[in-house]
Amino acid sequence: EGAGAVADSLQRLKKVRELGLSDNSVGLRGAVKLAEVLGQCKALTALDVSKNALGNKGLGRLARALRPCRLLAVLSVAYNSISDPGAACLAALLAASPALSDIDLHSNKIADRGATHLAEAAVQGPGRGRLVLKSNVVGNEGAAALARAREECHGLEVDAAFNRIGPDGARRLGELSWLCGWT
Repeated sequence: EGAGAVADSLQRLKKVRELGLSDNSVGLRGAVKLAEVLGQCKALTALDVSKNALGNKGLGRLARALRPCRLLAVLSVAYNSISDPGAACLAALLAASPALSDIDLHSNKIADRGATHLAEAAVQGPGRGRLVLKSNVVGNEGAAALARAREECHGLEVDAAFNRIGPDGARRLGELSWLCGWT
């Protein structure tokens, strides 16, 4: 209901640049309503939908809707129970969005497959910026993919602290090992 009201308002505010909707219990139904209008917000540069129980389906709807938002640079979807399928949807958005350079996915359920999708998209996309995957379930395979992306994308900052990355994965991350809790 609340997300529907915001969606109705956004139809009148197509020039909105930054939108903060964190901790509003948007859920899947609200994500569907937001998706109906967010793609029309062509001036949108930053969106925070953290702590909204979006899940993979809600994030998928939003990611598809945000593709026309060519100026979107910052996206925060922390604490939304997102796992690998949701990360794949976000990776598709990242690869197709030239300005998107700061993505916060901390405290979700993203594992190796999702981290790999995001790492590959970072290489195809802007190749710089920040990818926050702190407090997920990324393991050694995902760490290796993130390390490769970091090597190819000079200027890409990856925060993979508090995951399931073992010593091998931390070694692969090299200079990022401090972010993984391995010193």
